Amino acid sequence: MRRDVLLSYAASTGIIDMDAIELAVEEMKNNEIVEKYHSYAIWKNEKGLWCTHIRDEEGNVKIRRRKTQRELISYLAKHYKHVVNIVRINNVFEQWINEKIQYGEIRRQSYDRYVNDYKRFFQRI
Repeated sequence: MRRDVLLSYAASTGIIDMDAIELAVEEMKNNEIVEKYHSYAIWKNEKGLWCTHIRDEEGNVKIRRRKTQRELISYLAKHYKHVVNIVRINNVFEQWINEKIQYGEIRRQSYDRYVNDYKRFFQRI
């Protein structure tokens, strides 16, 4: 039998719980996101809460607490999904300027001027 037929049969007869599989896949994705972007330790405090530090949009480090590790991981994954999707000039300037020079839209002198202006006005943001 083909795998898709077997899978649909197992799901329809209740051998495989598709909701549990969906939750497990989402949990694995959340863990991957947190492993990739989260650089602070995660620990359980004396009150039994799971804690970690997180940098907010202003750059301040805040502590976040949740009752379970799963809740904390889910919160962190949502946070980093949001942060990664924010487009900032720092993220796109280098790609933009390199494409301009590569396609011949600007010359080296303009490239140097744009890079200097970027460093002067935007790099600290």
